[in-house]
Amino acid sequence: MVWGDHRRVKARRVVAASRRLCERHALWLDGAITFAEFDAAVQGWIAHVRHADSWGLRRHVLAGLPLEGRSLGGLVPREARTVI
Repeated sequence: MVWGDHRRVKARRVVAASRRLCERHALWLDGAITFAEFDAAVQGWIAHVRHADSWGLRRHVLAGLPLEGRSLGGLVPREARTVI
């Protein structure tokens, strides 16, 4: 649905994005991809849903992707780990 000031994200797109981000998260935890690649996927999704009224949606989806599971090698400060 589209309104003058925002859009509504379809439920099937949220489910698909959640699955993709969880897969990327698992790959990062396994060391198959770098944090930069994982972060790019997350930032891309955030940029996409930013056009909607999606603050709660972003918080809900990203809450399932804990970043404490693997060392970041000091590249990302602790306060920057929460991406919403």
